[in-house]
Amino acid sequence: MQPCNRNILEALKLACRLNLLADKGEEDSEDDSCSVLYGVVRDCAYRIRERAEAERRAHILAGRWDEDDDQITISTGLPRIDECDLKTRDEVDQHDEASGSGNVA
Repeated sequence: MQPCNRNILEALKLACRLNLLADKGEEDSEDDSCSVLYGVVRDCAYRIRERAEAERRAHILAGRWDEDDDQITISTGLPRIDECDLKTRDEVDQHDEASGSGNVA
């Protein structure tokens, strides 16, 4: 996998973790200002996901994205935009532990 494609997949993973953080933050929120913060976090997650997926499509059209890159996405647990909402916080944390990635949330 080309480093640029791996970075796109990492951006998608980050967006997924931000979305999960927003869910958890809203759930635990005790005041309006916290709710506003997690709304901003969620907005950032959607923007990152949208841009990363657009870049992935551009790489596909330019011939710089191998079919194997999508297989790597699935096998490594790095979420694609359509899979992100299906992941639970525990699944993302388990993947991070297995891959040695640091926790964002």
